[in-house]
Amino acid sequence: MPIQIGELHLGELVKAEVARQRLTHKEFGALINKDEKTVPNIFKRPIIDTDLLIIISLALKKDFMKYHYEVEGMEALREDEIAQLKKENQRLKESNEQLKEKLEDKQKVINAQELSLTLVSDRPEGYKKNESAK
Repeated sequence: MPIQIGELHLGELVKAEVARQRLTHKEFGALINKDEKTVPNIFKRPIIDTDLLIIISLALKKDFMKYHYEVEGMEALREDEIAQLKKENQRLKESNEQLKEKLEDKQKVINAQELSLTLVSDRPEGYKKNESAK
């Protein structure tokens, strides 16, 4: 069920994760480069600055940014973004296949040219006689 705007409390989510990982305020503060005295203040915040939230996410190895996409209306934005990325991925795959085919064709031409050069270099006298007859 989508979260309504105003229902998301990031501080409580962070507090729960810190408790789950059994970190003290001092340990958590050290992970995010904050004094242990500021940690309870972070837990009280329903909204956390994006930069700090990224630092917390990395420190706790948990994506707290994902909760923003659970807010009603935001999920559709993520789905649209995913759909666009899938479409772009498909376009790139098709382009890659076309380039592979062109490369294979070029390699066939190179191989044929190398064979021709080998044949010519193996019989230079016969080639020269045929050329002078023309």
